[in-house]
Amino acid sequence: MTFQPPDDATFFARMESAKEKAEDMARLERARAGLETGDGNAHDYLIKETDPVTGERKKKGSVNVKLSALDIALQNETYRAAYEAFGDFLKQYERATETALTRAEAALDDMMNRAVSLPGIGPVFRNINGDTVGIDGKLIDATISANIQWPDDAPSYEEYLQHKQAIEDIRRYQTDVLGAARDRYEDPNQPMTSDEFEQWQRRIRDEAPSGIKFKAEGIADNVPKDIMTTVAKPSL
Repeated sequence: MTFQPPDDATFFARMESAKEKAEDMARLERARAGLETGDGNAHDYLIKETDPVTGERKKKGSVNVKLSALDIALQNETYRAAYEAFGDFLKQYERATETALTRAEAALDDMMNRAVSLPGIGPVFRNINGDTVGIDGKLIDATISANIQWPDDAPSYEEYLQHKQAIEDIRRYQTDVLGAARDRYEDPNQPMTSDEFEQWQRRIRDEAPSGIKFKAEGIADNVPKDIMTTVAKPSL
């Protein structure tokens, strides 16, 4: 069977059909994102089907796009400004926390590389009392520890515990604070209120481990507090 290319009229009709179909889908996505408004909480958009031979667009029906409570709230410009500002604030703390965690883990790896390691025991340290202990804090037999040649840069047991605790604190903050804030922020059924924006902002600042507070210093200043405190609870 010999392929017959379409004539110019059919070709351009198909091109126009593809363009219109893409516009239909773009409108649907904008509706889902709350960027197009209509009557009530639902939006009806005309959907057409394309004739496979002529490329002609024919009316097929309509699709009903249900907007979430968050979609509706975001149609208010003042609320949307506060929502986006808090989102930027949260994202910067998330990035600062991820950076802090990566650096803390790298520092612990470096420390472990400098620690003395004994066959069958693993890393050992000297504690503040001068005793030799394993990674679990248990004393190493004196007959074994007496033969250890300690490098000048060998970490103490207290240093090891400090680094380990720092990592645990960052991970807890990442999950219990930032993770919880992200879940609340993205809840489509119960949009955050203006009070919650402020409460979460304060909690994120106050509970951040010291290293993250330093790295994220000044981030909160980018959030317009006048918006945060004046946005009314959205009527849903």
